[in-house]
Amino acid sequence: MFRTRAARLIDRIKAKGRAEFVSEFSEPYTMGLATSLMGLPEEMEPALLRWTTMLIGDDDPELQPSLADRRATIAEFDDFAIGLFNGSTPTKTDLLPALRRASPGGVPLDFNEFSVNFLALSIAFTESTRQVVTNTIVALDAFPELRASLIERPDLIPSAAKDLIRWTSPLFHVRRTAMRDIEFSGAQIRKGQKVVVWFGAANRDPSKWHDPDSVVADRFVANGSPPSMAFGAGPHFCLGWRYAELEMAIMLETLIDRVPDIRCVSPPQYIRSNFVCGIK
Repeated sequence: MFRTRAARLIDRIKAKGRAEFVSEFSEPYTMGLATSLMGLPEEMEPALLRWTTMLIGDDDPELQPSLADRRATIAEFDDFAIGLFNGSTPTKTDLLPALRRASPGGVPLDFNEFSVNFLALSIAFTESTRQVVTNTIVALDAFPELRASLIERPDLIPSAAKDLIRWTSPLFHVRRTAMRDIEFSGAQIRKGQKVVVWFGAANRDPSKWHDPDSVVADRFVANGSPPSMAFGAGPHFCLGWRYAELEMAIMLETLIDRVPDIRCVSPPQYIRSNFVCGIK
């Protein structure tokens, strides 16, 4: 599934010789894999993309022009989620029905809880990988030695995919609530206080990473490399991290095999956001 979709999209770009990479590869690659995993029909991809893009782009007036647009998008999303919740919208996999049947603490999810979790799942399946895929083209231009290493040694692609995820850190931060008093690195944190973890800072910490601002193809080959924080840590560690790494590695493998000389021809336009390292 991964290889077939990646090859089809990249071969289409190769035949034209030029592409708008976000809309012609990153979005259809990641959205298609997400709908397949959730068992949704392929024709749902544009709607799912529109919903998730609008709801993560609340700081960017191009992506979310007004509060009224946001409310309309949430209503449209909920209308679709109702069909999944009551079982009238069939799916080809059991993932979303399993979410509907979930009963944490013995209490079944109500519709609002199901809808919020379905939205979180949709964004998690698409947003992180979509942004790392796009930032890969930026990295291949910025680090010629990375491109050369991958062309010469394709066996380094799984490691390089992990470092591209670390380097991009597609979600900048997460906020949590302290459950008890604690001292952390000399800072006193009190129970109930809000704590913000900046993944990008952790993943570029020079005391932990050699040459942290570069993508290094073999960084994760040797044992003992620090763990990337791109997927979170502890109880909130991303359940789909292996899926995301596989998605990235196959994309990179197909790209290097079919269009190893792919280049940026204009600067990327970044999403206005302090939450997502996104390119639009």
